[in-house]
Amino acid sequence: RLLLQDGATETALKNAHGPSVLHIATHGFFLPNLAARHGRSTDTLNASATARLEDPMLRSGLALAGFNARGSARTEDDGVLTATEVAGLDLQGTELVVLSACETGLGKTKNGEGVYGLKRAMALAGALTTAVTLWKVDDDATAALMSAYYVRLKSGQDRVESLRQVQIDMLSGRLTAMDKTATDQRGATVATSEGAAPTTGQGWRHPYYWASFTLSGADGPIQLEK
Repeated sequence: RLLLQDGATETALKNAHGPSVLHIATHGFFLPNLAARHGRSTDTLNASATARLEDPMLRSGLALAGFNARGSARTEDDGVLTATEVAGLDLQGTELVVLSACETGLGKTKNGEGVYGLKRAMALAGALTTAVTLWKVDDDATAALMSAYYVRLKSGQDRVESLRQVQIDMLSGRLTAMDKTATDQRGATVATSEGAAPTTGQGWRHPYYWASFTLSGADGPIQLEK
Protein backbone atom coordinates (compact mmCIF):
# COMPACT_ATOMS: atom_id res chain seq x y z
CA ARG A 1 0.00 0.00 0.00
CA LEU A 2 1.60 3.23 -1.19
CA LEU A 3 0.65 6.58 0.33
CA LEU A 4 2.17 9.72 -1.21
CA GLN A 5 1.94 13.46 -0.62
CA ASP A 6 -1.53 14.41 0.71
CA GLY A 7 -2.31 10.74 1.33
CA ALA A 8 0.57 10.29 3.77
CA THR A 9 -1.34 11.47 6.81
CA GLU A 10 -1.21 10.79 10.52
CA THR A 11 -4.68 9.29 10.31
CA ALA A 12 -3.63 6.80 7.64
CA LEU A 13 -0.66 5.71 9.69
CA LYS A 14 -2.69 5.41 12.87
CA ASN A 15 -5.22 3.25 11.00
CA ALA A 16 -2.55 0.75 9.91
CA HIS A 17 -2.67 -2.54 11.79
CA GLY A 18 0.43 -4.70 11.90
CA PRO A 19 1.83 -4.33 8.37
CA SER A 20 4.64 -6.81 7.69
CA VAL A 21 6.93 -3.95 6.66
CA LEU A 22 6.39 -0.26 7.34
CA HIS A 23 8.60 2.08 5.33
CA ILE A 24 8.38 5.80 6.09
CA ALA A 25 10.34 8.16 3.83
CA THR A 26 9.87 11.72 5.06
CA HIS A 27 11.45 14.30 7.34
CA GLY A 28 12.38 13.37 10.89
CA PHE A 29 13.32 15.64 13.76
CA PHE A 30 14.67 15.68 17.29
CA LEU A 31 14.38 19.11 18.88
CA PRO A 32 16.66 20.39 21.63
CA ASN A 33 15.23 20.99 25.08
CA LEU A 34 12.66 23.71 24.36
CA ALA A 35 12.89 25.37 27.77
CA ALA A 36 16.66 25.70 27.41
CA ARG A 37 16.43 26.79 23.77
CA HIS A 38 14.11 29.68 24.62
CA GLY A 39 16.14 30.66 27.65
CA ARG A 40 13.24 30.04 29.98
CA SER A 41 14.02 29.05 33.52
CA THR A 42 12.10 25.96 34.53
CA ASP A 43 11.28 27.53 37.89
CA THR A 44 9.05 30.06 36.09
CA LEU A 45 6.98 27.28 34.54
CA ASN A 46 4.53 24.97 36.19
CA ALA A 47 5.46 21.31 36.51
CA SER A 48 3.16 20.20 33.67
CA ALA A 49 4.54 22.72 31.17
CA THR A 50 8.12 21.93 32.14
CA ALA A 51 7.56 18.20 31.65
CA ARG A 52 6.12 18.76 28.17
CA LEU A 53 8.97 21.06 27.12
CA GLU A 54 11.58 18.57 28.27
CA ASP A 55 9.90 15.29 27.24
CA PRO A 56 12.14 13.70 24.53
CA MET A 57 9.19 11.65 23.28
CA LEU A 58 7.44 14.90 22.38
CA ARG A 59 10.59 16.49 20.98
CA SER A 60 11.19 13.69 18.45
CA GLY A 61 8.91 12.76 15.60
CA LEU A 62 8.05 12.63 11.91
CA ALA A 63 6.66 15.19 9.48
CA LEU A 64 3.65 13.95 7.49
CA ALA A 65 1.07 15.55 5.19
CA GLY A 66 -0.05 18.94 6.50
CA PHE A 67 3.11 19.56 8.51
CA ASN A 68 3.87 22.92 6.87
CA ALA A 69 0.34 24.18 7.61
CA ARG A 70 0.18 22.73 11.11
CA GLY A 71 -0.42 26.11 12.69
CA SER A 72 -3.85 26.36 11.05
CA ALA A 73 -4.84 22.70 11.46
CA ARG A 74 -8.37 22.25 12.75
CA THR A 75 -8.04 18.59 13.66
CA GLU A 76 -5.59 16.46 15.61
CA ASP A 77 -4.12 15.37 12.27
CA ASP A 78 -1.72 18.31 12.01
CA GLY A 79 1.08 16.44 10.23
CA VAL A 80 3.27 16.20 13.34
CA LEU A 81 3.59 12.63 14.56
CA THR A 82 5.55 12.65 17.81
CA ALA A 83 7.29 9.64 19.31
CA THR A 84 4.59 9.59 21.99
CA GLU A 85 1.96 9.12 19.29
CA VAL A 86 4.12 6.56 17.48
CA ALA A 87 4.19 4.44 20.65
CA GLY A 88 0.42 4.15 20.36
CA LEU A 89 0.45 2.71 16.82
CA ASP A 90 -0.62 -0.89 16.25
CA LEU A 91 2.57 -2.53 15.01
CA GLN A 92 2.01 -5.94 16.57
CA GLY A 93 3.32 -8.46 14.04
CA THR A 94 5.30 -5.84 12.10
CA GLU A 95 8.62 -7.44 11.17
CA LEU A 96 10.46 -4.30 10.08
CA VAL A 97 10.01 -0.55 10.32
CA VAL A 98 12.32 1.58 8.21
CA LEU A 99 12.49 5.27 9.08
CA SER A 100 14.17 6.54 5.93
CA ALA A 101 14.46 10.11 7.16
CA CYS A 102 17.01 12.36 8.82
CA GLU A 103 18.04 11.88 12.44
CA THR A 104 15.33 9.34 13.33
CA GLY A 105 17.68 7.54 15.70
CA LEU A 106 18.38 10.55 17.90
CA GLY A 107 16.90 10.98 21.35
CA LYS A 108 17.74 11.45 24.99
CA THR A 109 19.78 8.82 26.75
CA LYS A 110 18.71 7.77 30.23
CA ASN A 111 20.88 5.49 32.34
CA GLY A 112 19.44 2.01 32.44
CA GLU A 113 16.67 2.92 29.99
CA GLY A 114 18.39 3.48 26.65
CA VAL A 115 17.44 6.21 24.18
CA TYR A 116 14.07 7.90 24.38
CA GLY A 117 12.95 8.74 20.85
CA LEU A 118 11.43 7.23 17.73
CA LYS A 119 13.32 3.95 17.97
CA ARG A 120 11.99 3.32 21.45
CA ALA A 121 8.50 4.35 20.33
CA MET A 122 8.50 1.81 17.48
CA ALA A 123 9.51 -0.96 19.88
CA LEU A 124 6.73 0.03 22.29
CA ALA A 125 4.27 -0.07 19.37
CA GLY A 126 5.27 -3.67 18.69
CA ALA A 127 7.77 -3.52 15.81
CA LEU A 128 10.29 -6.36 15.92
CA THR A 129 13.08 -4.50 14.08
CA THR A 130 13.59 -0.81 13.38
CA ALA A 131 16.03 0.93 11.03
CA VAL A 132 16.87 4.51 11.95
CA THR A 133 19.40 7.20 11.04
CA LEU A 134 21.87 9.05 13.23
CA TRP A 135 22.35 12.19 11.12
CA LYS A 136 21.01 14.00 8.05
CA VAL A 137 21.14 11.67 5.04
CA ASP A 138 21.71 12.17 1.32
CA ASP A 139 18.58 11.62 -0.80
CA ASP A 140 20.17 9.86 -3.78
CA ALA A 141 22.50 7.64 -1.78
CA THR A 142 19.68 6.70 0.59
CA ALA A 143 17.36 5.80 -2.30
CA ALA A 144 20.01 3.50 -3.74
CA LEU A 145 20.83 1.99 -0.34
CA MET A 146 17.18 1.27 0.41
CA SER A 147 16.46 -0.20 -3.01
CA ALA A 148 19.45 -2.52 -2.73
CA TYR A 149 18.41 -3.44 0.81
CA TYR A 150 14.93 -4.50 -0.25
CA VAL A 151 16.28 -6.53 -3.15
CA ARG A 152 18.23 -8.56 -0.61
CA LEU A 153 15.25 -8.86 1.73
CA LYS A 154 13.04 -10.13 -1.10
CA SER A 155 15.60 -12.81 -1.86
CA GLY A 156 15.23 -14.13 1.70
CA GLN A 157 18.42 -12.77 3.24
CA ASP A 158 18.76 -11.82 6.90
CA ARG A 159 17.48 -8.31 7.61
CA VAL A 160 20.53 -7.32 9.64
CA GLU A 161 23.14 -8.91 7.40
CA SER A 162 21.44 -7.44 4.32
CA LEU A 163 21.98 -3.90 5.56
CA ARG A 164 25.56 -4.70 6.52
CA GLN A 165 26.30 -6.08 3.06
CA VAL A 166 24.77 -3.08 1.29
CA GLN A 167 26.83 -0.75 3.47
CA ILE A 168 29.97 -2.73 2.67
CA ASP A 169 29.12 -2.48 -1.03
CA MET A 170 28.75 1.28 -0.75
CA LEU A 171 32.05 1.51 1.13
CA SER A 172 33.70 -0.57 -1.59
CA GLY A 173 32.12 1.42 -4.45
CA ARG A 174 30.16 -1.60 -5.71
CA LEU A 175 26.64 -0.19 -5.36
CA THR A 176 25.05 0.39 -8.74
CA ALA A 177 23.77 3.93 -9.21
CA MET A 178 20.02 4.40 -9.63
CA ASP A 179 20.26 5.40 -13.27
CA LYS A 180 22.16 2.24 -14.18
CA THR A 181 20.01 -0.36 -12.50
CA ALA A 182 17.71 -3.15 -13.50
CA THR A 183 13.93 -2.95 -13.75
CA ASP A 184 11.57 -5.09 -11.73
CA GLN A 185 8.42 -6.79 -13.01
CA ARG A 186 6.34 -3.64 -12.58
CA GLY A 187 8.83 -1.54 -14.53
CA ALA A 188 10.13 0.26 -11.45
CA THR A 189 13.80 1.10 -11.25
CA VAL A 190 15.69 -0.75 -8.55
CA ALA A 191 19.26 -0.66 -7.31
CA THR A 192 21.22 -3.76 -6.50
CA SER A 193 24.63 -4.28 -4.98
CA GLU A 194 25.00 -7.96 -5.79
CA GLY A 195 27.40 -8.61 -8.63
CA ALA A 196 27.87 -4.92 -9.37
CA ALA A 197 31.17 -3.83 -10.84
CA PRO A 198 33.33 -1.53 -8.69
CA THR A 199 33.01 2.16 -9.55
CA THR A 200 34.34 5.35 -8.01
CA GLY A 201 32.02 7.75 -9.83
CA GLN A 202 29.25 7.79 -7.22
CA GLY A 203 31.20 9.25 -4.34
CA TRP A 204 29.28 7.13 -1.85
CA ARG A 205 32.29 5.48 -0.22
CA HIS A 206 32.44 8.01 2.60
CA PRO A 207 30.69 6.82 5.79
CA TYR A 208 28.44 9.89 5.66
CA TYR A 209 26.39 8.23 2.89
CA TRP A 210 25.85 4.80 4.45
CA ALA A 211 26.91 4.60 8.10
CA SER A 212 24.00 6.67 9.40
CA PHE A 213 21.60 3.71 9.14
CA THR A 214 21.45 1.36 12.12
CA LEU A 215 19.19 -1.59 12.94
CA SER A 216 17.91 -2.63 16.35
CA GLY A 217 15.72 -5.55 17.33
CA ALA A 218 15.30 -9.00 15.84
CA ASP A 219 17.40 -10.50 13.06
CA GLY A 220 16.57 -13.16 10.49
CA PRO A 221 14.81 -13.08 7.11
CA ILE A 222 11.38 -11.54 6.58
CA GLN A 223 8.57 -13.56 5.05
CA LEU A 224 7.32 -11.22 2.33
CA GLU A 225 4.29 -11.81 0.17
CA LYS A 226 5.05 -13.14 -3.27
